[in-house]
Amino acid sequence: MTPDQYAAFVKHANFTTNDRDAMFLSALGLNGESGEVAEILQEAGLSGEGLSTATSKIAEFVKKHLIHGKDLDRDRLKDELGDVLWYFFLALNTFEFSFREVAQANLVKLCDRYHSTNGDWEDWVQPSEF
Repeated sequence: MTPDQYAAFVKHANFTTNDRDAMFLSALGLNGESGEVAEILQEAGLSGEGLSTATSKIAEFVKKHLIHGKDLDRDRLKDELGDVLWYFFLALNTFEFSFREVAQANLVKLCDRYHSTNGDWEDWVQPSEF
């Protein structure tokens, strides 16, 4: 599975009904999941501070946009998402996981949780989508 195929799965399986909900879900989800990763790293005597900082900034951008009516600074958002991506691939390399391995495990978990019959991402995504 490639990153583009995984992105197609996420786009297809997204259960939010509008862009506002998707913004909230992505910002809060990034922040929450990075906190869990940071906690695991801290328990192992390591630091997950960089990832948590980047995702906290993203949550702050989204909050200011949706709650306070500020313009969404897409360039800064893209910059922080790039930081998240860098830390994600650094973690994959450090802990010797492949992107495919992590993506497939996540898909199986989500398919099991959200009613896919056999835990296969191909049930959710049509080949024309990637």
